[in-house]
Amino acid sequence: MDQNQPLFALIQQLQQQLVDQQRQLEALTPTRPQFRLPDPPRFDGRPFSLKTWLPAIQAKLRSDGLVGQSAFDYVYDRLEPPQQASVLHLRETNPTPEAVFQYFERLCHNPREKQDAVLRFANIRQKDDESLVAYLARFERLSHEAKVHQQGLLRTITLHRGLRPALRQILEQSYDTLFDLEYDNYIELL
Repeated sequence: MDQNQPLFALIQQLQQQLVDQQRQLEALTPTRPQFRLPDPPRFDGRPFSLKTWLPAIQAKLRSDGLVGQSAFDYVYDRLEPPQQASVLHLRETNPTPEAVFQYFERLCHNPREKQDAVLRFANIRQKDDESLVAYLARFERLSHEAKVHQQGLLRTITLHRGLRPALRQILEQSYDTLFDLEYDNYIELL
């Protein structure tokens, strides 16, 4: 029996190594596939595009865990060629995604943005071929851009004034206390 002792010990050692390697392999293998955000579209330099591109590219960097030079390279790759040329100087001086973001925010800054948004909101009208749902969606977006989404009475009056005349008349004839309603209740009424 003593002759088999070293062989038995070797078998146990090999079995333990195999178990350890299986555990290491399991630790390295993710249990489920990790979700990846799609690549955002390339930024074309238009100020309106920056509003949607910036959050998308920042989310992509976070989800993929990109930092430093790889993050800068990825952001650079998601620019159209004219925009790539405009940030070439950053490659040498400050190669960070934040520098690229700040650069385009400065370029696309509109000092009249708030005023323009308020005017678009104040002048909103439901189009003849626009459904009520589409009008409400556009109204909500414009009220958010004008930063009046917390002002219930103003929103109710502006929404009502922008409705097609036929619908506006029906509402006015049917309800005496139309503007006493909270904004959400007015929406439910529609």
